[in-house]
Amino acid sequence: MDGGITVKNDYSTGGSPLLALLVIVVGIFLVVIIGMLISKIISKTVDKVCKESPSGTTNSTNEHLEKKTIIKVIVFCTVAILIIASITITISLTDNTKNGFTFSEQSDGTYTVKNYSKNNTYVTIPSTFKNKPVTGISSGAFDRGDKIKTLIVPDSITNISYAAFKGCTSLESITLPFIGMEPDGNPYLTYIFNDQDLSAPKQVPKTLKKVYLSNQCTKLSNSAFHNCPNIKEIHIPSSVIIIEAITNSERARPFYGCSFQLTIYCEVPEKPEHWSEYWNYISNNQKANVNWGSK
Repeated sequence: MDGGITVKNDYSTGGSPLLALLVIVVGIFLVVIIGMLISKIISKTVDKVCKESPSGTTNSTNEHLEKKTIIKVIVFCTVAILIIASITITISLTDNTKNGFTFSEQSDGTYTVKNYSKNNTYVTIPSTFKNKPVTGISSGAFDRGDKIKTLIVPDSITNISYAAFKGCTSLESITLPFIGMEPDGNPYLTYIFNDQDLSAPKQVPKTLKKVYLSNQCTKLSNSAFHNCPNIKEIHIPSSVIIIEAITNSERARPFYGCSFQLTIYCEVPEKPEHWSEYWNYISNNQKANVNWGSK
C-alpha cells in the first residue's frame, strides 16, 4: 500500500568527492611542508655536527654529502609514506558516504545508517549500499534532519535505534516497515524520536500528521501509537494480521491518547479476526474513525 505516496529518488550529486579531493590536497600540502621543514632541520644539524668534527679531507667532505643525501632520501620516503597514508585514510572515510548518507558496515556484512547530512525535504533511505542490505539506523542518525518533511524507511530496515529521528523536527509524513525499534521489540513509535523518557510523546514532532506502514508490517502492539495526539492519519496495510489491545486496561490500546480527529485507513475491507475488539479506541469510550478498504 503506498498510501498516496509515490516513492521517488531524492538523491542528488553530493559534495563528498569534492570534499575528499580537498582533504587530500590539503593533507599532501601539509605533509610536504612538514617534510621540508624536517629536512632542513636535520640538514642543519648534520652541518653543525660536521663542522665541529675534524675536517679538511676529501673523505670527510664526501662523508658529509653522503649523510645529507641519506637524510634527504629518508625524509622523501617518510613524506611519501605520509601522503599515501593520508590518501588512504581519506578514501576510507569517504568510501562509506553516498548521497548525504554515511554508512557503517556491520559484522554480518550489512550496513547501518550512521548519519544524514543533506537538507532535502523528501528523503528515501536506500535499501542497499555497495550491493549489501541496509538494515539499521543508528541513534542520532538524523540529528540534522530538521528540513525533512517526508521520510521513507525501506523494508530492508530491521532495527531503528532510539532517537534515530529526534532531529526530524519538521517531519510531516513517515513510512515505516514496523512501529518501534524492531519488528518484535520496543514496539512504540515514541522510541525512535525520544532519547529520554521512552514512553513520553514530547519528542514526537508536532508536525507529524501522517504515518504509513509498508507491507512488511504484520503486527501492532497494544501501545504502538500511545499518546501521539498530533497524528491525523494512519495507514494500515493488509499485511497487518494482529493488532493487540488489553481488554481490562484502557491505556494498553494502540491508539490510546491519539487525536479525536484521527482517521485510520485500512486496506482490508473489514476487521480481521486477530484485531482486538478494542483496537481503535483512543479514549475510554471513543473510537477513531476507520476507513475500510482504503488503497
